[in-house]
Amino acid sequence: MVMWSLTIISVLAGYWISKKYHNQKKVFLWLAGIAIVLIMGSRYFINGFTDEITYNYEYEGYSKISFESLKRKLSDDRDWGFTLFYWTLSKIFPWRQFPIYFITAFFVIASFRFVYHNVEEPLVAVLLILSFNIFSFYMAGYRQCFAMCFCLFAFEFAKKKKFLPYLIMWLIAISMHISAYIFLPVYWLMRIKLNRAWRYWFIA
Repeated sequence: MVMWSLTIISVLAGYWISKKYHNQKKVFLWLAGIAIVLIMGSRYFINGFTDEITYNYEYEGYSKISFESLKRKLSDDRDWGFTLFYWTLSKIFPWRQFPIYFITAFFVIASFRFVYHNVEEPLVAVLLILSFNIFSFYMAGYRQCFAMCFCLFAFEFAKKKKFLPYLIMWLIAISMHISAYIFLPVYWLMRIKLNRAWRYWFIA
């Protein structure tokens, strides 16, 4: 509760400070993002949902195994991209708190980048992210979080009609969590003009 309270207070303080600057949205998102990463990234290593604790211990274990041992695991792993990336990260930064900071920072970068490019009221967007269990879920579901972040990167390429970068981001996303395959049609859906008939199809 203390960490959540500090996070909300920091976000509101960042919004107040950002009012003094010309590019208020960018300043606010930077201040709020840094505060969230520092506060929520400092949460206790074994404090959280079961999945989060498992991922944290798994990271610690990966730092001690060889690539030969990892290859045997990868052959049966549907989310092989995440496993390979997680193992590589553990070899470079074996500190067990690192993945907590990293996953928090990666989520903040991806979601705040989306907010910056697509939302008029960033304070409302950030508070909604923190309020509707989106944030707490992705802080526990690391694989889903990585996949969602790459889907958000892909979305920006879809807006610019850059199919190859979109496809690359999507392929990385499904290597992180297989459920990201459902995001593929977004590229073409964004090309559709939303007349009344198509609205009914979308609702269906």
